[in-house]
Amino acid sequence: MLPQLYWQVAQAVVSLSDLDEILGSIIRIMPILVGVERIALYLWDLERGAFVPSQEYGLAEQAEAALWHEFQAGTFHCLI
Repeated sequence: MLPQLYWQVAQAVVSLSDLDEILGSIIRIMPILVGVERIALYLWDLERGAFVPSQEYGLAEQAEAALWHEFQAGTFHCLI
């Protein structure tokens, strides 16, 4: 099963040209690959000096409301 999933990820990356589409495909496939129920991806915005939400999968409405906003660097120890 895993080789097929890796193949799907490779196909998504190769067949798409828009970064948001590529990341969206990877985010939808990743929970199956690593066994998580929810995932959120933030990208660093140099102009804002913050991590901004980009893609998510499986977030409940309450979690999305709490997490789906910008985070400044240093907000969490794991962030730059």
